[in-house]
Amino acid sequence: MRRNLNDLINLRSVVDRWTTSYSASFSEAAVEVFDVDYNAVVASYRADAVMYPRSLYKLFYVYDAYAQIDAGVDNPDQEYLNKQSLGYCLDIIIRYSDNPCAEKMVDNDPPRLARVGQLIGRLGLTSTQADGLKTSAHDVSLLLQYYYRHPEWSANSWQKFRSSALGQSWTYRKGLPSGFMRATVYDKTGFGYGSGGVNVYNDAAMVEFPNGAGGVRRYIVVVMTINPSSYTILTRLGEMLEREILYGSAG
Repeated sequence: MRRNLNDLINLRSVVDRWTTSYSASFSEAAVEVFDVDYNAVVASYRADAVMYPRSLYKLFYVYDAYAQIDAGVDNPDQEYLNKQSLGYCLDIIIRYSDNPCAEKMVDNDPPRLARVGQLIGRLGLTSTQADGLKTSAHDVSLLLQYYYRHPEWSANSWQKFRSSALGQSWTYRKGLPSGFMRATVYDKTGFGYGSGGVNVYNDAAMVEFPNGAGGVRRYIVVVMTINPSSYTILTRLGEMLEREILYGSAG
């Protein structure tokens, strides 16, 4: 029987089962699941562990860029890099995890780097470095919670970001998003080799289930792994979470 999605659902047992079942499939992992509508962490595993973000760091810079556009400081049509506009860069940073545009923001845009550092401070992200070298699942979850509020963004910027996060190719959606069959998933991956030479696969997602009368039930799911055996272990986490959210353990 399908659950009432208006209820607060504790997902700790799901994450515990996932970490137990797949503990041999990674050398380290960290998970946080946040219920946006109840403003509550509903599952956590080593969420404060300091990890390698890989391309998850781009979320910090995209937030700042849209805020500057909506403040009238930056023009989305201005050339930003190699004849590409700032607006185009923001889309491909999320949609294709473009590196050149994002790397300019970190390495060759000192005012933006400074503002991202200020954003990290305002949000109290104690495990995050503005240069993108370190973060934690909890810090990324806090950032995505801020994304949902997006106080410096217009509705137009919010919709542009969501379009980019939803419209990625399979390369960027084959992990956690592919485990959700009945939810809409807006996500950003980060994978490859961390600065310590270890293999990393991370995913940070906004997961929204239809909740009747045109409403949605909203969750944030952040999972970070070191030396995973495959991206499919993240797919399995998505499957397990969806089953519990929709049907419960007896479903």
